[in-house]
Amino acid sequence: MKERKDERITPPIFRDPLQERTMADIMDEMRSENASFRHETVDRDLDEHSFFSCQFEGVSWAEEQRGLLFTDVTFNHCDFSNISMKECVFRRCSFRSCRMTGCDFSSSLFESVSIRDCIAEYANFSGSKMKRFLMQDCRADHSAFTLCSFRYTCFRNTSLRESEFLETSLKDVDLSTCSIASFSVNVENLRGVRMNEEQAAACARLIGIEIVHPSDDYS
Repeated sequence: MKERKDERITPPIFRDPLQERTMADIMDEMRSENASFRHETVDRDLDEHSFFSCQFEGVSWAEEQRGLLFTDVTFNHCDFSNISMKECVFRRCSFRSCRMTGCDFSSSLFESVSIRDCIAEYANFSGSKMKRFLMQDCRADHSAFTLCSFRYTCFRNTSLRESEFLETSLKDVDLSTCSIASFSVNVENLRGVRMNEEQAAACARLIGIEIVHPSDDYS
């Protein structure tokens, strides 16, 4: 599928070489820049720490976080399972092959963010704002996108079965390549959504419309 110009996501920007660091190195700091963190566990509250031009490789997040700032950051093979990342800001960030099962990202900001090949079942994005946001090739069944704000947002080849999009406008959101069986949505918020024919027929049944084909036999 051809990507529209206004949906293009700016990837993380790295202007300087990254230096290997550990969480112990930044214990008394409020800002990390041009750093690479590899194969360790974040087991303490980082207290609104800011990360600029950083890379996380194989990092497990095991402690509740709140209000962290990530700008120009990549997360590869990281584990966010069943923790809280509330009220965080992600700008020009990339998540790839991460585990997000049960993670609480509620009330966060995602701007120019891609999430690819991740497991995000039961993840909670409720109350978040997404601008230039892509979720592709993910498993996100039972996830929550209630009371979200979407702008230039796209879901591709992603399983969203039994997910919630309540009180969230889906105008211009592309779901056409996704599985959305039994998802929850307010009918009035379907206006302008992009769906394939099968999905559109299923949503029509939600509001009591019966699809009739000319070939149907009424005799």
